[in-house]
Order: sequence, then structure tokens, then C-alpha cells
Amino acid sequence: MTPPETIPLPQNGAKVHAAQVRVAIGAIPNPFDPAQNPNYGPRPSFDGATKDIALPGAVLRRVSDIAAQELAWLWPGRIPLGKMTLLAGDPGLGKSFVTLDIAARVTRGMRWPDAAPNGQPGSVILLSAEDDAADTIRPRLEAAGANLDKVHILDAVRHVKPNGETSLDHFSLQTDIVALQDAVAGLDDVRLVIIDPISAYLGSTDSHVNAKVRGLLAPLIALGQALRFATAIVDHLSKSNKAALYRPNGSIGFTAAARAVWFFAKDPDDAAQRLMLPGKLNLAPEQTGLSYTLKEREPGIVAVAWGDAVNVTADSVLQPEAAEERSERLEAMDWLREQLSAGPVPSNKIKTGATKAGISWPTLRRAQTALGIKPAKDGFEGGWSWRLQTPEDAHQPPKMLTPEAGAPSPQVSTFAPSVAEPESAYTIGVDGSAACNSCDGRFRTVAGWRAHVSRGRCTVTSKRAGGAM
Repeated sequence: MTPPETIPLPQNGAKVHAAQVRVAIGAIPNPFDPAQNPNYGPRPSFDGATKDIALPGAVLRRVSDIAAQELAWLWPGRIPLGKMTLLAGDPGLGKSFVTLDIAARVTRGMRWPDAAPNGQPGSVILLSAEDDAADTIRPRLEAAGANLDKVHILDAVRHVKPNGETSLDHFSLQTDIVALQDAVAGLDDVRLVIIDPISAYLGSTDSHVNAKVRGLLAPLIALGQALRFATAIVDHLSKSNKAALYRPNGSIGFTAAARAVWFFAKDPDDAAQRLMLPGKLNLAPEQTGLSYTLKEREPGIVAVAWGDAVNVTADSVLQPEAAEERSERLEAMDWLREQLSAGPVPSNKIKTGATKAGISWPTLRRAQTALGIKPAKDGFEGGWSWRLQTPEDAHQPPKMLTPEAGAPSPQVSTFAPSVAEPESAYTIGVDGSAACNSCDGRFRTVAGWRAHVSRGRCTVTSKRAGGAM
């Protein structure tokens, strides 16, 4: 193949004209033209026949040639089938308990914690680098009601050495994706693969390099899509003040590759309660979070006990908050609940009322985020209003639900009832502060007094309530 003629380009920053570029391109041989590239074209095969050789290059598909496929869900609106879901949180929050609870429901076809229906029972493949199978994983699965015959732990991968000997090696996403493919295909009914934690199965891949992480996860995601199983990867959070989606350990590639991201956190208002909160949902409308606790089912065996739906956001819970800021936020949340209890209120009225109540705008915004309040426009020409979420709009159905996935579940409102208060229960100061007439406590706002009473911190009120009972 004759090399193209060299095209001299202007030097010293002179402009390159389009005509010069066209000449340069025209001088480059076409690698797909047999007359210009002797390495392309019909080639003899082993049987003497000829065939075309596929050379490297872009591979295109017409969208019209792609068969449409409905989106299916393992857990409707929360964990999609054929996709990867990231579960991230600090150690000690029960992430592994939750993954085993999910696995148990898959093996039995049991309803999901939010009452959404499950599909047909299926098998689960579990990769766990932190918990012992005999004294931890099996007892927890039994406590969760799993069908143990349908849970398969991937302990190792058998490799054959050049000398014919075999070795049992730790599974690596770098080298053993085919082994996982064979395991899934051999079981025939796998609906879920759990990798806990993902950092233990990266091989020598640098988890902080975005391109390498995406390249490592791509075959795993493609495998799940081809064989129609959900992949749940577990990760820890970094110690930073970044937004929640940037907190999982390693590069942003883990968050970007996942179609759903769920965060785990402690409930800031209840030390015993944990929260599973949505961080990213590419394939469904925004969902509520779920609360749960870890309770002992039998001596030494703990399992997940699911609670109500919650409307707080991952950012509001995971962001560090000083004690004073937390107290102010709780007061503002109580104030907002009262203001919006009768229905939507114009945004400008909320801001004005908050200022009069001594609530700063940053504190009000934190309370707004914690309650999941999103301003809505009143009609085409109307203004913006704030309103509390209702059970109807707290949970919307995911896109393209299949019969296998079922219908979305109803939701339970978690908003606290308003506090009954006689007019003589508190005294308002000239600066907007409130003094409790029962225990002489003093608060920056009336909302602070209400929080003080509703949480049972007013000793006199608590005693009266106890006596009335």
C-alpha cells in the first residue's frame, strides 16, 4: 500500500484552510477498499472457501432492528432486573442484613417490605468477603425465612494451570466474569447476584480511576442484562462533606454505572432506627425511603424488621449536622408541618412567616429537604406553593411495569399528628420566643415549644398525660 503524500501544514500558528484538510483526507488510503488495502477483502478459509474478514472499527446498529423490551423489576420501583444497583452506607448499619432479607424474599417470592408483589421464586448467588457462611450467613438467612436450597455462595473459582494442576482462587471481576456467567447459566433461575463488598472483588483495578472502574463493571452489567438478573453491589461511604451521590468509596464510576442507588443511614431522630434512602433512580419516578430496625428473632440471631415509609432525603441525613443546627432544623420542621397541615401555602407567605418565627432561610431549606417538600406551581400563570407530600404522590409507579414486576405498593404517611395546645400553654415574647407555662422552659420559637411538648420533654405535661392515661 503506497503511503499517502505528505501534506505540508502552515507553521507558526497560521490558519489551516478547509481545502487543505480535504486534500489531506483524500490522500489517506481507504482501508475498506481492496484496491487500496491488500489486507482487506476475501480471504481463504481452512476449507478452501473464501470469506470476508471483519476488521476493527465502529459497530453500528439501527434502532429499527432492535427488538423493544419492557423494563422489568426485581423490587418494583427500587431494584430493576437486568441492571446494577448500588447499596452504600457506613459500617454497622445492617446493609448485609438487608441484602440477605432481599435474597430471602427472592427465594420465596415473598412480598416486598412496601407490600409490592414479588415475582416467581428464584435463585440468588452471593459473593461475601466479610461474613462467615456457617455461623453468620446461614443463620441470618434462616431468620429471614429464605429457601436455603436457592441461595448459592460463590466461594472461589477453580483455575487450571499450564502444567495441568488446578487451584482455587478468590473471585475477581477482572478475570472470572466467564465463571460467573457459567454459574448463572447452570442454575437457570438466578434472579439476583449480590457482591458484598464490591471492593473485595476488583482484582488489581484501581477503584479511584473512573475509566478503569467503568471498564471493569461493563461486562458484569452486560451479563446481567443478557441473563436477566439483578446485580446488587455493596459499598462503604467515604468520610467527606460531599453530596451523598459522591460519598461511595472509589470513583464516581460506581454511582454512574448503577441504575439505582440506595443509601443507608441512622435515623437522626431515633437512635435505634435505620433508614434506606433513595439516591438515584434512573428508571423510575422518585421513591420514598424505608425505615427498619435490627431485632433479635432468637438468641444471637438478628433480622431486619421493616417500618414505615419516610420522606427524608439522603443528603439531609448524611450531611454532618451540629447539635444546635439539628435542634433548629427540628423546630423548623415542626413549624412547617403546622403551616402546611391545612394544604398548600404560597412560597412568599412561608418565607415571611418563617422570618417572623425567627427561622432563618438556610434552616428552613434544611427542614424543607428533610420533609421532602417540593415547591409546585399553581396553574399556568399561578405562583409557587409549598405543600406536604401525600401518600398518593409519595410513591409513583415505575415506568413500564411488567406483570412479573407487579403493581406499586401503597404508602403509609409518617407525618406526626399536630399537637393540641391551649392558648394559655405558652407565652410569646416580643422577640418571637416562647416560654412554656407548665415547666418554665424557654425556646427561640413557638415551633420549638411544640417540639418540646410533642417529644415528651415537658415534665409537667408528661406527668399530666401519664395521669390521664
